[in-house]
Amino acid sequence: MALVNILAINAGSSSLKASLFQLTAPGEDGDASTGLCWEADSAAPEQPLGALLSGLWGASGPGLSGPESVGVIGHRVVHGGATLTESHRLTPAVRSEIARVAEVAPAHNAAALALIDAATDLFGGDTPQVAVFDTAFHRTMAPAAYAYPGPYAWLAEGIRRYGFHGISHQYASHRAARLLGRAPEEVRIVTCHLGSGCSLAAVQGGRSVDTTMGFTPLDGLAMATRSGALDPGILLHLLRHGGHTVDSLDHLLHHDSGLAGLSGAGNDLRDIER
Repeated sequence: MALVNILAINAGSSSLKASLFQLTAPGEDGDASTGLCWEADSAAPEQPLGALLSGLWGASGPGLSGPESVGVIGHRVVHGGATLTESHRLTPAVRSEIARVAEVAPAHNAAALALIDAATDLFGGDTPQVAVFDTAFHRTMAPAAYAYPGPYAWLAEGIRRYGFHGISHQYASHRAARLLGRAPEEVRIVTCHLGSGCSLAAVQGGRSVDTTMGFTPLDGLAMATRSGALDPGILLHLLRHGGHTVDSLDHLLHHDSGLAGLSGAGNDLRDIER
């Protein structure tokens, strides 16, 4: 395999990150990152992709001559739904499916689609782009872990636990096994993804068996501004008696809850501690 410049783009709910890797061979699961030669990040997820990547062609960057020097672009995409259960080269059909499930990951999938389109404009349609899905790692969960105790017809409608942060949980579990000098198939481990979004996963033999996030990235642990798991009766009460609409409740749970809601001082722990 000749040297390939691989650009990785991560559209998060609170940040935008990009990294350039120069690789001559794919790495093994659990290996520390190799070939990293440039990275940039922004706390403004809406920053134009061209502005974030301007350092790639700058004098202080890795010395690329221009967009044509990038061989492959990889995108982290949060929700792949029931059908995109492994990484896929981006095609119109794959893009359409990412858009279809964007409603249940509103802070993530729409941003990823915007970056996919921006990358197509910047690098051209001939540069391969690959979508790597956070939900894919959790495809190994058994029905007992992913089925909700509602009507069984929900499963046919795609209402089930998908789990998220799978790229992180897969790497952390395999890397921990590697550091312990054991094969991933030999260990049982709980992995923790702790950022603006938070989740835990139970990983057995290198495979996800359960996780705290569910149908959407709103479930599970309390997060920076997201509520995490709540008694669903609270939501019914707020709709009936709290003057809320579906849209206002959506905003409340995604943006005014978690650490920000509990503290009243925002979601930055430095401000909360002060």
